[in-house]
Amino acid sequence: MTGFSKVAVFRQDMPPRGGYSPIPWARVPSRRIPLWPFVSLWFASNIFGYFYHMSEKREYWKNEMEMDESRSCVEPLILAEQDRIVLRQYRANRDEETKLMKDVPDWEVGTWFGEKVFKSQMEMDESRSCVEPLILAEQDRIVLRQYRANRDEETKLMKDVPDWEVGTWFGEKVFKSRTYFPDRPHVLDYYGLARPSTQRLDINASQWQI
Repeated sequence: MTGFSKVAVFRQDMPPRGGYSPIPWARVPSRRIPLWPFVSLWFASNIFGYFYHMSEKREYWKNEMEMDESRSCVEPLILAEQDRIVLRQYRANRDEETKLMKDVPDWEVGTWFGEKVFKSQMEMDESRSCVEPLILAEQDRIVLRQYRANRDEETKLMKDVPDWEVGTWFGEKVFKSRTYFPDRPHVLDYYGLARPSTQRLDINASQWQI
């Protein structure tokens, strides 16, 4: 066989002597991290935090007690200084009014031609007590007038319905009285037949409530 290479002899690959190593097919368990370091750290941090908190708490209340004592000592001086500033401003207002109204005959400083302008709290309370019955009476008058308008409107609207009784639903009362607040009517009772524009206007203006 001149000019040709020798034909390679086929050789079957065989396992090594003793065979192949076993294939790992079983599940490999994960490595478990021990918990005792974390539990120990948690206990140590809690114990340290508790004692640190107690020490800081004692220091905090010590400072608060000292501040309260200081505030109690300084408070009379602060109140006196506030009163002094207020009186000084009153004095400046009086002097300015005296200078401004010096050419007005019979002018008394602090009054409006002899009538006191600035009232004390007692005078304001007495004035409010005197005027309050009139305000309540006016409030009741407005409410009753609106009820009368609602009744007249319902009478006009339901005049063609047989056996219709004004203020009821075929004889059954619809609007109930309020036990706890009889002087404050419900908004649906008050604006039962009113226009939405009138309702919004009255609610915004608060014409019938104090």
